[in-house]
Amino acid sequence: MKLTGRVHLLRREFYVTPTVKRYVNLYLIVGDRGCYLVDAGVAGTEKQIDAYLKSIGKSMSDIRGIFLTHSHPDHIGAAAELKRQLSQYAGNPLVAKSIASCLDIS
Repeated sequence: MKLTGRVHLLRREFYVTPTVKRYVNLYLIVGDRGCYLVDAGVAGTEKQIDAYLKSIGKSMSDIRGIFLTHSHPDHIGAAAELKRQLSQYAGNPLVAKSIASCLDIS
């Protein structure tokens, strides 16, 4: 879901137990020089990311980096697979400053 001109929300639902359903939010930031993910979601989320990118006319090759906010499984679960698929990878706690400088936005 597009939140602003550059920021998209992807919500991934998952089950903690067979009866307890939760979700995790990850964000896609679309810039002039590529896309960046904030968090990677649970394992398997890379398929949802790929489908969403295609729906907005982008592809996995447009992703220039991933910023992981913290190391809980619902935020890093797809990171290893994304790292295998992507040419660049970044884990950085200074998300806002890093994204702004990479995308030429303030």
